[in-house]
Amino acid sequence: MGLAHPSIAPYGVFRSKDGKDILISIQSEREWKKLCADVLGQPALPEDVRFSNMVERVRNRKLTDKAVGDIFATMTRGRSAEAPVRRRYCLCRGQHHGELAVHPHLRRIEVDTAGGGR
Repeated sequence: MGLAHPSIAPYGVFRSKDGKDILISIQSEREWKKLCADVLGQPALPEDVRFSNMVERVRNRKLTDKAVGDIFATMTRGRSAEAPVRRRYCLCRGQHHGELAVHPHLRRIEVDTAGGGR
């Protein structure tokens, strides 16, 4: 299933307008409603019977992922990540190898060792 989850939807990687990855893991009805209202701009989406609860979203995973993916595809990754970060729920920015190499938390420092190597 790749990054999909067998009993959670939406859960996985979605592509932003600027071609960058967004990983989401919506694990509760509260998070789903907040994602729909705060990020997707679709507060009525949870009222659609196909998306009304986790069981239905998993049953309709292709539609769920398409609904979420189509909206993320209209936003830059920075814009799509603003609301979840402010409201403290699960969404992260996917990182490619080049981005990880320059991530400030993974900065490289030289350390002298007893054997003289670095």
